[in-house]
Amino acid sequence: MYKRQVQQGLAGRREGDLAGGAHQQRDAELPLQLLDRPGERGLGHAEALGGAAEVQLLGDGDEVPELAYLHVTHTATVSIAPGSVLHARRAQRLTDEQVTRTGKLGLIVMIVVTAPTSNIGSQLLARLVDGGAEVRVIAREPSRIRAELRERVEVVEGSHGDAEVVDAAFDGAESVFWLAPPNPRADDLRSVYLDFLEPALAALAKRGVARVVGVSALGRGTPMAGNAGHVTCSLEMDDRIAASGVAYRALTMPSFMDNMLRQAGALRNGMFFSPLPGDLKVPMCATRDIAAVAARELLDASWTGFEEVPVLGPEDLSNDDQARILTEVLGRPVRFQHVPVDAFRENLLANGMSESVARGMVEMMLAKAAGLDNAEPRTARTTTPTTFRTWCEEVLVPALG
Repeated sequence: MYKRQVQQGLAGRREGDLAGGAHQQRDAELPLQLLDRPGERGLGHAEALGGAAEVQLLGDGDEVPELAYLHVTHTATVSIAPGSVLHARRAQRLTDEQVTRTGKLGLIVMIVVTAPTSNIGSQLLARLVDGGAEVRVIAREPSRIRAELRERVEVVEGSHGDAEVVDAAFDGAESVFWLAPPNPRADDLRSVYLDFLEPALAALAKRGVARVVGVSALGRGTPMAGNAGHVTCSLEMDDRIAASGVAYRALTMPSFMDNMLRQAGALRNGMFFSPLPGDLKVPMCATRDIAAVAARELLDASWTGFEEVPVLGPEDLSNDDQARILTEVLGRPVRFQHVPVDAFRENLLANGMSESVARGMVEMMLAKAAGLDNAEPRTARTTTPTTFRTWCEEVLVPALG
């Protein structure tokens, strides 16, 4: 497989001028966790919690450790004009091992990955390449993709909220991984999920993409879903994708374990924060497991229609449970500190979030406190393997140093 670097050359446009704002690719996994930037303290470490909204607040500045990457020996760089065929669809036989691993009929297909430098996307890429797929990524900053992996994928530079970019990237693609990037300063929360999606919907139809796998949220069908901020918008995003006629799998998530990385400073001082009650048990999952489920769905060409695919982790845990596990794993006392919703909102605004996006965060937290994430039944298929203890030992401890 060859590397194809595609410069879209959108005349005179800087990243900040592209649809969705300058924060989208860099922080592509936010809504449930307050920003933990150098210099921020106190509530700046507070965990926000939850699936679709993770994309708005989690960000990906601190990369989650990735899988081993494949070595590449042949590379080539080509320049292809927007709208032309980037790479002709071709059928290639997989090895017996790859056929067994992917469950496919021995064909390699083109899969487009949006937000490839996000915590989920960065872990997804290696799984897809290892699974025998041809992968094309849409990236604002291709240099942020690991070099070993960048040599194995096609790169379309730009925003996946830009019509020319997605039209070119989806040409010849069989499947797309969709992750709506954050825009914490957006005047209207709905625009973050719905307006940003519109160019992609047009490109999906024009280019005949067969399947989409997207990052979404739990809560459909619950009494709280209609007034749950980011979750409400995410579910409407799912409806629009499904209504386009493309086959769609919405990965519906609760809180991410990886959010805890954003509270590294607070954890070193023996505490962490959340607006959710300390005794409320909720599901939580690791981004490594989300990437694994996404890869499974993207490498399977047999499914049709619209379904939700919950990713619940292995067990429900409260913040008090997490404090106990953190204490045991880190070998020093760690306590949970509840943050009142009003203080949570004020901190979001103080850190530059718009009124609309902050209101959406508060509405989501209130819905989660009322049981939004607890309605989905736990089954063998919705349960994923990484425990919070394992995640702490393998990811958090090395990150804390």
